Amino acid sequence: MIPCNGLVVEPEASSGCICQHSIHTTVVFKPQVEEKSWGLFASRGEMLPVRHIGLALGAPCDRRDPSGNLWLAHPRPWGRMRIDPGAQVGFLPKCGYFAEPAETFVVAGTDSPWLYASGAEGLSSLKVPVVGEGDGAALYTVKLGFAPRPGDKPGQRVFDIKLQGETVATGVDIAAETSGARSVVLKQFAGIKASDTLNVSLVPQTPDPAPTAAPALSTFE
Repeated sequence: MIPCNGLVVEPEASSGCICQHSIHTTVVFKPQVEEKSWGLFASRGEMLPVRHIGLALGAPCDRRDPSGNLWLAHPRPWGRMRIDPGAQVGFLPKCGYFAEPAETFVVAGTDSPWLYASGAEGLSSLKVPVVGEGDGAALYTVKLGFAPRPGDKPGQRVFDIKLQGETVATGVDIAAETSGARSVVLKQFAGIKASDTLNVSLVPQTPDPAPTAAPALSTFE
């Protein structure tokens, strides 16, 4: 094995070997630079009212993006003093969270691809407490982040979006919007009124869809 210029080279050395399993190849090892800034944010403070919150659905732990915004993993990792916004997620039958290796996940349209390496497939409802008792009502801008799942085709996952029980988008087809490529799609809705919780519903246009045809949401902000 030869160390040279930051690489480790293992030249082919099996020529002439009579073993049945020999593989005539050279292997080169190259170091990989990884940024795994995961953590668990903790606080005993009051959670409400909420000015800003970001949820990374299915993420392994909490993390800040390059702009400094904090993204809380949901479901929440275990921790005695963890920040817990009390969000609740409902799923369609046979659906649940998914995750791919975050540090090697590639997706266009974002400087934080790790946010879209995980998500909630078949999410039917998301309820996030934002205003406490006696705080009055507040107006929020809601951003929902999507990315096509591997192998998704246009027309495969078509759904409507409801906020506070009102339909705000119909016929959403993430794979069609990205032409099937791995690219982020953000749906933003302003002026959403909440007096206790923000309620998100993703309603598939196919009744009782299989997981591969169900809506898949990665981020809520």
